[in-house]
Amino acid sequence: MDEVATLMPSEVVCLEMEQIVRLADQIGVLGADRAASASVEEIVERLCIAEAAWASGEFARLAEASKSLVGIAEDVGMRTLSDVAREVASAACGNDPVAVAALVARQSRVGEASLAAIWNLGSIRV
Repeated sequence: MDEVATLMPSEVVCLEMEQIVRLADQIGVLGADRAASASVEEIVERLCIAEAAWASGEFARLAEASKSLVGIAEDVGMRTLSDVAREVASAACGNDPVAVAALVARQSRVGEASLAAIWNLGSIRV
């Protein structure tokens, strides 16, 4: 037991490009780009609210912020973030603070990775 292991969790996410293409077909490329940009801002805001709510023990507010993340993330093809946010919202309504802590940490990692993935797309190209 001389060595201490350091865990460096990371998340691999994939954007559902079909969702972004569908959005561009519905409202045009420029409209989809604007909608995606607005969604990214909303996602950042909701992730910050969720982390602050968790840190202050406000589980109802955490559940609300995470529930709102579900639809926003789905709209721009961030399926992994949507799934994790749904799990956080569900766990926040339960009585398992350890599970909530783990899921909030995962939501933050997935959120950051999803935002990086969409940022790397630049403007939406269809």
